[in-house]
Amino acid sequence: MSRRKSNRVSAATSAALSAASSRRGRSSERRDGSPERRDTSSDSILPPRKRLRTLVISDTDGDTGPVPPSSEGDTLFAGDGDDDPAWNDDNLQNSGGTLSSTAGPSTQALPPRGAVSAFIKAHATHLKLRAEDVKKLEVFACDDPNTRQLKLYASHLLLLENLEAIKLNFGATAKDEWKASADFLTNLKGYGYGILLSPSLSAYVGKIAKTHLENIVKKKRFGIPNELEDDLSAWGKVMRAIEDVLSNQRSAIKKVICEGVEKKTELYTLTRKVVDARPKGCTFKTEVTIQLCARVALMRQIFCESPEDKAYWPAVDKSLDDIRTAAEEKADKSLTRRAMMYFIEEDRSQYTVCEDGVKVVEALEELSVGTAWQQDIDTQLDEGI
Repeated sequence: MSRRKSNRVSAATSAALSAASSRRGRSSERRDGSPERRDTSSDSILPPRKRLRTLVISDTDGDTGPVPPSSEGDTLFAGDGDDDPAWNDDNLQNSGGTLSSTAGPSTQALPPRGAVSAFIKAHATHLKLRAEDVKKLEVFACDDPNTRQLKLYASHLLLLENLEAIKLNFGATAKDEWKASADFLTNLKGYGYGILLSPSLSAYVGKIAKTHLENIVKKKRFGIPNELEDDLSAWGKVMRAIEDVLSNQRSAIKKVICEGVEKKTELYTLTRKVVDARPKGCTFKTEVTIQLCARVALMRQIFCESPEDKAYWPAVDKSLDDIRTAAEEKADKSLTRRAMMYFIEEDRSQYTVCEDGVKVVEALEELSVGTAWQQDIDTQLDEGI
């Protein structure tokens, strides 16, 4: 990605690069298959002839035993085409809709009706079926296997059709009526806050921060429908919410930086105030780290040079870009760290006293590495997720 170039480099950034180039002491950073299945639907509907089965079922006395198949063999679907008498309307039995053939009896003899009825009633009671469903189940139990398979497949097709209609109706309703919920906005504010406090963020304004937050929304959803991004109008509401969240959080951070300049707040205390400026109701937390202290020190130095609202954040982004560009041109990864440490040292030389007049002797090198939540955000920004 090409970076916007400018002939002017801020005084603070120029001094940081000059100091970093002269230091080579510390060059490493502490952190920064199964085979294709054949369609056998026709095979299951039209089973091979002469395929006989036995049925084991409990009668009312609890005895079990096989029910012998028909001794006359399988004669269902004996014909070859539309003229087969098995498909004539006269051979469709009205009692249960059982398919039969004039050429012979069913492929399988049925168990005693009393045993079937007792089993159905017991099982229906266990499943709490309705009375009308129990009657349908009794009819189904008396059907021959071919009829059962046809009925099951027809029910399967109807279920798929209904599910598709539900999916389409839900998607349309969700997209047409979607509004940012309180839970959605709470999560959005929390993660927007985490992104702006991440030392892995390369720019605070423009598409970069918005894209990072948009990717997190797509990954974690926060309760929005899966089809929402397919509707440009509905997804536009999400993007406007993202822009508002980032803009408000940037304003909150800049306000803390401005107060830190006026009150000459020491760096660690100032960074703590930036961390505590998280949105109202946000329970996510991060910790003061040396990397975040370096970012805050840079922000304060740039504020002293470009305090205007419209010029401030672009100036911060340009300073970060100038440091990265210099490190790439010199093929020196450690230059970035040395430049950021320069901002820390310069800031501490100018602001060494807290508001209450107590001098701070905080060892920045021993600060926390950050919370697991903040580290997860840093990783996502590093990987571009």
